[in-house]
Amino acid sequence: LLFLLSFLTIISASYPSFAQFSQEKKVSIRLLPDKTELKGGDSFTVGIEQTITDHWHTYWLNPGDSGTAARIKWSGVDGIEAAPIQWPIPKKLPLGPLTNFGYEEKVVLLQELTLPKNLPEGPQTITANIDILVCHEICIPESHTASFTINDGREPSSSAVTGARNALPVDMGWATAMSEDKDDLVITINTDTPSAFAKLDSIEL
Repeated sequence: LLFLLSFLTIISASYPSFAQFSQEKKVSIRLLPDKTELKGGDSFTVGIEQTITDHWHTYWLNPGDSGTAARIKWSGVDGIEAAPIQWPIPKKLPLGPLTNFGYEEKVVLLQELTLPKNLPEGPQTITANIDILVCHEICIPESHTASFTINDGREPSSSAVTGARNALPVDMGWATAMSEDKDDLVITINTDTPSAFAKLDSIEL
């Protein structure tokens, strides 16, 4: 029993505490639609902007050794369909022996929504319910509700969405393979255009 208690003490000192609650939220959320005048069946893109308190971070689709990616549920218009979230390139977030991946300061996730063909006439409010984990020395689960209205004469946020698209990873279409050579991990990249590597400053894993 003493050994087990000592082991748990070491573990708790090495890893961040989870499920800690605070009244003060560390992330603020804005929704940025690239179109606001829409009809039934139209598709459009919404930027989900996170403004994160200094020294805190949120997580990428693959959070790494710990953490949880944001989850978003849409409501307000019956039959609205949401494509998978598009995630900007994350930062490495080292934490002791762990490596996590996520975002600091500000990030804009993108998600494409498709309206039902029988969209009612007039202004419609669309709401996102967002669950997010934000961490520094502890981790705090936060729940956010944010909304925007379409077909009410407001200007879209097309420039913000365009800027967020520029932060997305680019699929180069290169065939890759991984193998082990003793204690080394070997990544092999096959491409018909070797000159493309000249544009790379570095490859980071």
